[in-house]
Amino acid sequence: MKKQVIKILAGVVILILLAYVLRSLYNSKPRITEVPVDNQTNVVGNTTPNPLPDTGIKNDKPSPVVVKDKEVPVKTLDMKKWLWVKTEFNNGETVTPKKADKFSLAFSKDGRVAISTDCNGMGSEYTLNGNSLSFGPIMATQMYCEGSQESAFSSMLSSISSYFFNSNGELVLNLKYDSGSMIFK
Repeated sequence: MKKQVIKILAGVVILILLAYVLRSLYNSKPRITEVPVDNQTNVVGNTTPNPLPDTGIKNDKPSPVVVKDKEVPVKTLDMKKWLWVKTEFNNGETVTPKKADKFSLAFSKDGRVAISTDCNGMGSEYTLNGNSLSFGPIMATQMYCEGSQESAFSSMLSSISSYFFNSNGELVLNLKYDSGSMIFK
């Protein structure tokens, strides 16, 4: 009985520490302020040409992409909370979450990402360069959860090299060395 109480108290202490760390991360000075725009890549890293010529005028809001006389809203990483659907590896293996609603990414404009899993809460910083995407060290609480997919999920995130949005509006994170893709909706 005492061991269970100690484990519960240790878990509570870890959660409090994680909340403190994440709060301090979100309250620190932003490191990413804007995504570069050029004529080859639009603001979100899509490979469609930017419809407007470079006028030298700074615009804080990206222009919508026009496809066949229809305005399509620009997709950005921070537009919503992204839920993990699956990871497809180039060797034919597919990994899907056992608890799909538990794995998510929430990007903020200031270069931070909050990561939820089926066990622990995690957080990191991210860096964008065109459509290249990389995560800094991932911090997490250290609770043990039997059968969790957290280790595999965080390992995949550590191997991200770039991103794009597919025609279904899903976020696709490409793994390094062209080894596969993580798909989020």
